[in-house]
Amino acid sequence: MWGDNSKIRQLILKHAWEKPLTKSEMTELNNWLNRSKHHQSVADHFKDAGWISDQLQQMESVRVDKMWEDISGRIKDTGSGRSITRKYWMAAAAILLGIGIVTVVSIVRNNGKDSSLTKNNDPVTTPVMEMQQYITALQSAPYKKVLADGSTVWLSSTSTLRYPTAFAGGKREVELNGQATFDILPDKARPFFVKVNGIEVEVLGTYFDIMAYGGEPVSRISLFRGSVNIRYNGAVATLHPMEQAVITGDVLRVKKITVTDSTGISDWQRQEFRFDKADLMTILQEVARWYGKTLRNKDGVAGIPITGKYGRDLLLNELLTMIEKEEMGHAFFKIENDTIVVLNTRPVTGK
Repeated sequence: MWGDNSKIRQLILKHAWEKPLTKSEMTELNNWLNRSKHHQSVADHFKDAGWISDQLQQMESVRVDKMWEDISGRIKDTGSGRSITRKYWMAAAAILLGIGIVTVVSIVRNNGKDSSLTKNNDPVTTPVMEMQQYITALQSAPYKKVLADGSTVWLSSTSTLRYPTAFAGGKREVELNGQATFDILPDKARPFFVKVNGIEVEVLGTYFDIMAYGGEPVSRISLFRGSVNIRYNGAVATLHPMEQAVITGDVLRVKKITVTDSTGISDWQRQEFRFDKADLMTILQEVARWYGKTLRNKDGVAGIPITGKYGRDLLLNELLTMIEKEEMGHAFFKIENDTIVVLNTRPVTGK
């Protein structure tokens, strides 16, 4: 996502902190933002000063704890509560951008108004009417989140989850863009709903995986335990264990999946890529998402199917070299900033 240097990180921070950008810096930042809606979403998250710093506590990373301890220890009281709050937020944003693991933004409304502080920096005690949080997993996924009801969600790379801090009323509801695996605790009085790209998934208690990235032609819901009802474009389908709903365009169909299929679907949680006669572009699309890159098939390369298993902790250039060998001269790759470029001939070094 960030390319091979930290320039974009620096520009995002300057922009979030309302520091002036030169004309060339603004052009570079705008070019990056316009590459994808996900880039725009990430930049917008870092402009929210209210809650970013608090959400650092939700990160399951020793490195984050250590870095925040080091930075927060250097923040001194300047006599202005507002100044301290701003410094706290700026340091938190810097940590989040520097590591690129996950961003978490909370939106709080008290009777339609944002939360505020008294002149003594004590929280206003107005009851919270609605509180929603967004998690965007950038890299180093999966990111594990335990919801208020005890259900667990594992969020994959470049995926976003919207969820409440507490489930109120007669149902539990979250929104997803991307891929996630859900382990939902049963509660007959409060069914669980997942909304994603016009699809509604209703469950009472089950274990399933959803892959539905905006802008991609195919979405899949795979069920491993329990049952779910799926509603899409007027169609309704009920999934039973080891079944998968495949949505292409306006069509919803259900098919059986094997143990091998289910292993492949959940490989991303175990930090593995596993492919069984998968076509090249499907493989590269998954690789690009995981490493925060875009994909460009410059020469319209089809490649040949690949079967194999690869660690997701590999450096991107290492993984692409392995895939090149499997392609046996049918495809070659190079990395240009935030893009994986697919070529039909080996790129000339230095170009």
